[in-house]
Amino acid sequence: FGSFTIVLVAALLGGYIFQRLKQPPILGYILSGFVLGTFFPQFFGEPVVINSLAEIGIALLLFTIGIEFSFARIKRVSSSAVIGAIIQILLTTILGWGIFHFFGFASYESLFMAAAFSLSSTAVVIKILSDRGHIDTLPGEILIAWLLIQDLAVLPLFVVLPAIGGAALDTSVFDTFMHVGASILQAAF
Repeated sequence: FGSFTIVLVAALLGGYIFQRLKQPPILGYILSGFVLGTFFPQFFGEPVVINSLAEIGIALLLFTIGIEFSFARIKRVSSSAVIGAIIQILLTTILGWGIFHFFGFASYESLFMAAAFSLSSTAVVIKILSDRGHIDTLPGEILIAWLLIQDLAVLPLFVVLPAIGGAALDTSVFDTFMHVGASILQAAF
């Protein structure tokens, strides 16, 4: 109980300070957690405490997303968000792959990291939009739909990326295309 109280007070204090500085309170929450974990690890000696706090935090963020989610709002902006999100994911992945590859990472590692960097944290962005009162604006609605497309893109990435990594071990070009093609069909299904 003591650890939870300390975390709650630190998070509220960090959020309040950042809000007064006209910054998103979520940055204060993150910084408070970093300070507590770095300088006062004795409060969180048991993994059960950390896991419980993480589950509570995730539940609250998902609850916030659920409150802001509306199929009617998303449907209004879906065409521009779908096209924009797909183009953004592809371009970010290609550009990121080139940058990581330039810095000496292997092709598959570069692709994997670039794909990860092409996605955003829906929970964090929606919290910031909500705090600033931009959820009900047209750009806010487009951004929410865009983020949902990114969230949906995670599923095919989880199927296709390991297939590409496994296919890189095959010797035949035909086997590689067949392996990746089967994974793409699986992801599409």
